Parts: sequence; structure tokens; C-alpha cells
Amino acid sequence: MSEWKCGKCEKIYTFDEFLKLKKVKAVESDTNPSKEHGFTGVCDCGYRFLIDRWRLHDDVEIKTDKGSIDARVSTVDLELNHGFEEGEKIWYESKVFPGGLGDDGDGKLEWLKCYYENRYETREEAIKDHDRIVNLLREGKYKIEDLKDNKKELVILEEK
Repeated sequence: MSEWKCGKCEKIYTFDEFLKLKKVKAVESDTNPSKEHGFTGVCDCGYRFLIDRWRLHDDVEIKTDKGSIDARVSTVDLELNHGFEEGEKIWYESKVFPGGLGDDGDGKLEWLKCYYENRYETREEAIKDHDRIVNLLREGKYKIEDLKDNKKELVILEEK
């Protein structure tokens, strides 16, 4: 069963409870939210899901054979439990986007991808690992591997 967690007061809602929450436009400028971006729920404490979501990001310069680029380390509150095992709670996620984020939420660079992803139960774990990832990149602990079709992959070298 899916669960939603408020990013402010941390109240957990079942899917049915989440559907019954007061709704606001997901994008305030929508003139017709039913046909545009839709609506989102508002927690009893006033937190607006998806709108008020906690985010942490850092841009780190990395060297490639095509020159220096920024890679964005992004850590977010998923708000929806992404745990698949019974009792597993996964509320946060970190990813790395070479070239920053594009409009589609993916990396801007077509030629360089990164499939690095970590997920966490607590915000504290997420912040600690976010900082670790940023430091690994700043210290040059990564490599760029060739893929097919002239594409490349940014691989973070984990400390052992």
C-alpha cells in the first residue's frame, strides 16, 4: 500500500487519506488546472505536496575530454514511500545529473549520462550521503567510460 509523508510535520497518509486532503493547484499560474498540471494535496499542517518539497543540490565541476562541465548532485524528499519490501521506508533519493537538470528532469547533456542513484529512509542519511557524493566528485573520484553510440557514462568511484 502506498504511503505519503509530509515534508514538514512528517505525518504519514495512506493513499486513501491522501486523496481526501484539501487540494490546491499544482502550478499557481494554471488557468485550467484540470487540463494543465492538475492539483496536489495539502497536509493538515499547511504543507503543499510536490510544491513545498525539500530539495538539496550542489553543482560540481568535472573534467571531461570535451572540457569542464558541471554535474548536479540532487537530493530530494520523494514524499511517496518508494520502499518495495514489507515495512521498508524509502523517503529520499540522490542522483547525479551531468550538465545540470533539463526541462524533462533529466540531465541536459545527450552525450554524457550518469546512472548513479541512492535512496534513504531519513533526511539525515540523505544529507550525509549527498555530502559524500559531492566530495567524491570534487576530489576527482570518478571516471568517464565509453558507451555505444558515442555516448559516455560518468561513474563515481565509491570509497571502499
